[in-house]
Amino acid sequence: MPDLKERFKGLDEVRAPDLQRPIQARTSSLRRPDHQVTAAEEAWQRYERRSRMTTWLTPALAASSILALGVGVAVIFHYARTSAPAHPRPTPSLAPGVVA
Repeated sequence: MPDLKERFKGLDEVRAPDLQRPIQARTSSLRRPDHQVTAAEEAWQRYERRSRMTTWLTPALAASSILALGVGVAVIFHYARTSAPAHPRPTPSLAPGVVA
């Protein structure tokens, strides 16, 4: 596997890009009062707002569905316990006196 080792050796020699200056320039432009909000920033703000809403909505929906399931099971058991058992009756024959 000398070929693989040579490839990784070549990757070790590659320098990582210096992103500190572009990041600082971007943050300073965002702090200015005359900064115009881009479409991506608006989308991110909507995403943050939606994630804040779902932080309480998801547990509330889960709790209400568990409660509805419990009520449904309780109703089923209640009717299963209180209804009288069925009494089978013989089926009348179509022709009197004829036994099938």
